Amino acid sequence: MNYWLNREEIDVMAGRCFTELKKPGRAEPLLRSATASYNNTLIRENSLYLSWLAEDYILMNEIELAARPLHASSNSEAELIRHVLTSGYAIWQSC
Repeated sequence: MNYWLNREEIDVMAGRCFTELKKPGRAEPLLRSATASYNNTLIRENSLYLSWLAEDYILMNEIELAARPLHASSNSEAELIRHVLTSGYAIWQSC
């Protein structure tokens, strides 16, 4: 029996939990590994997962690295996420 919850999905969900817990050092390797081999035709999922990876890089103060996952995708959702992250970074820094 096949399940939709494979190793990649488990790593993505664990990575997202660590992102929400503000533990980017634990989240980043999980999300980086999962997104490296993720199906590129799943635009929505890729955009979400890459934005979480970028958030982890921002939390680690690795701004240059934060841009990389989003530059990897040329779809309009990634462009929107990149804009939101860039605009939101100044607000996040002031908190």
